[in-house]
Amino acid sequence: MSKDRVYGFSVIETLSREAPQQIVQVYIDNNRVDRRAQKLKSRLDQIGLTWQEVTTQKIDELAAGGHHQGVVALVVNKPILDENGVLELVGDRANPVLCVLESVQDPHNLGACLRTAEAANVDAVVMPRHDSCGITPAVRHAAAGAAELIPIARVANLARLLNRLQKEADIWLVGTDSSARTSLYDISLVGPIALIFGSEGTGLKRLTLERCDHVVTIPMTGRVGSLNVSVAVGIGLFEAVRQRISRLGKEGE
Repeated sequence: MSKDRVYGFSVIETLSREAPQQIVQVYIDNNRVDRRAQKLKSRLDQIGLTWQEVTTQKIDELAAGGHHQGVVALVVNKPILDENGVLELVGDRANPVLCVLESVQDPHNLGACLRTAEAANVDAVVMPRHDSCGITPAVRHAAAGAAELIPIARVANLARLLNRLQKEADIWLVGTDSSARTSLYDISLVGPIALIFGSEGTGLKRLTLERCDHVVTIPMTGRVGSLNVSVAVGIGLFEAVRQRISRLGKEGE
């Protein structure tokens, strides 16, 4: 399996708790003698992972200019799903939720989207292989560990996958568009769904919108014209969470 570097305390602390098997080696700046660094060292010792104190210069080199906070880890990359992998994954879920990101190219936005998607417990995040940011160290840092925890798919033909999700897995496609007439809050999100978000600059492509079962807008009462994509993802995914929790509560009455 391929390996990559991640940096920053949040990412490595999360991995040490949730996916320690992915950590190969941790490097810690020998100038970090504070409580947080000591706590991380103790945690790594407890779970049997090796760490090494190195110079600040070495940490800078390992992080390749990233905001590393004095800690870098070499990790084993988990597999990225392809088109068939997505179909197999949703086939194993009773009521799946997918987060589809089209043309999100900023690594900080993508990382924030992954973090939000993991917090909402979606089954996978799906992106096109082209015209989209890859899972870079900067994305991993912004995701604060979520990139290592949530299933991620990068597919060659997003339109084809969306068509297969509809026909083969009975997934409802819900696209978001600022010009839509239907509010996000006026449709049901409790069944098997894929919520689809585009970049804040260009939105969703025409072919993607045409494949959607519903196209919705997030109502805004202020004067700005659009939301950051990571904010839109948070609103959309947690509206699905809210509806599903509400349905479970009503079923339990």
